[in-house]
Amino acid sequence: MTNQIPIDIIALKGWQLRYALATHVGNLETRVTPSLRFTHGEPFSVMEMVDRPAYRSEDGGVIEGKRVKRKEPRALRSEELRSILDQYDIPMEEVGTDFVYTVDGRTFKDIFEDEAKARAIIAMMTKQEKVLVPDL
Repeated sequence: MTNQIPIDIIALKGWQLRYALATHVGNLETRVTPSLRFTHGEPFSVMEMVDRPAYRSEDGGVIEGKRVKRKEPRALRSEELRSILDQYDIPMEEVGTDFVYTVDGRTFKDIFEDEAKARAIIAMMTKQEKVLVPDL
């Protein structure tokens, strides 16, 4: 288990922002997998229940019959992030080049609308100023 550190929601960016959105809002089960960063760009994976063959022959072929269900890591999908963001209708205003969201008296702004909205949603759902993310 990787240590978790508190990060101010306003300071979340990149994979930390996606991790916080997936775990603290989307309630997705995640696992730290820094070795997969080069494969799918994130140092964490989402765990998914999959149905796999229980037996394989020496040449890698599947022996018909028994199957098992188990959790396996996979990349966080962009449509999952979009789905989480689209679930929340928060008023937004444009101030210059920034998109600005205000929730619970806190203001979240960014030149990227999705990032500003993600921070606002995380703050709204956790009711905190900081959230835990892996210390990588």
